Amino acid sequence: MQMLQNTPAAAQVPVSGPAAVMPSGGPPAGPVLRDIHMPADPSWWPPAPGWWVLAAVLLVLAVVLLWWRRRLQRRQQWRARVLVELDEAELRFRQDGNRPRLLGQLHALMRRAAAGLDPAARSARGKDWEALLDRVRIDASTRQQLLALEQSMYQPDGGSGFEAEPAIAAVRRWMTLVLRKLAAEQAGRHRRSS
Repeated sequence: MQMLQNTPAAAQVPVSGPAAVMPSGGPPAGPVLRDIHMPADPSWWPPAPGWWVLAAVLLVLAVVLLWWRRRLQRRQQWRARVLVELDEAELRFRQDGNRPRLLGQLHALMRRAAAGLDPAARSARGKDWEALLDRVRIDASTRQQLLALEQSMYQPDGGSGFEAEPAIAAVRRWMTLVLRKLAAEQAGRHRRSS
């Protein structure tokens, strides 16, 4: 092993030859170096703040979507339930022929459906009720049947001159149109808000 000349003995660096060979029992020439050790990989928990923000945004979005979907389902169920109640009222009338009860049920169902168009519809009378009926495009015979239903409601004889079959058909046509209009308005509001 050759050493550079003119250097102190502690600072002599081997130039060639096997570097692992140490002089007999003496300290190694130069500083003692250890292998480089990499730090441990970072833990997956707790995540970085950006992941927390993303999780919070996704959670809020999921809650809003669930709320909106549930609200939409309730409205659809309400529409279907109104038409089912109309079918049930018609069936009960066919079974027992009770005109005053049929009048009351048809009137109540119309008021409930009309409340979707205007919350004040539950108490509308006379010209206000006619204006509310006209908010949905219906033919003249349907309108006439609906007005006759309204007048028969308040007759002392319980609507004895009231014709049930045409009135039920008129109420069904009007309510179907009202429910379609409400669904279209809701869809329009949803499109505008998106």
